[in-house]
Amino acid sequence: MVKSQKLLQTWLHYMNSFYLPYPPTVNSMYAGKVRRYKSPRYKKWIADALEKSYGQSYPQWVNGAVKVELDFVKPDRRKRDLDNLAKAVLDFCTDIGIWSDDSQIEHLTLRWVKDNFKGVKITVSDIDVQT
Repeated sequence: MVKSQKLLQTWLHYMNSFYLPYPPTVNSMYAGKVRRYKSPRYKKWIADALEKSYGQSYPQWVNGAVKVELDFVKPDRRKRDLDNLAKAVLDFCTDIGIWSDDSQIEHLTLRWVKDNFKGVKITVSDIDVQT
């Protein structure tokens, strides 16, 4: 076993889930027609997500292929596209250093759940690559 895989397995043994606020959709993440920039709504969500993540244990570094599960709780009864919610969450995880690049995600599961938390639960697990 490579050293990085051993570290990943050690981390995953202790903690693999954390929570963030309900994310903005891809359609509301950026503003501007000629020059694209982060929208005020997206900037506020990033600040809220950072604040919420400070009180939780989340991985600071993951090296290698991972499986990510995103469990969303609907904030209201409106119809929503599940696939439009993943980008903000995955980009946030990249920015805070959970993984170095989204390309490490080899399996991604998105689903609606009925639970007692608000927002999204992120679960990261190792993909055991056997050669």
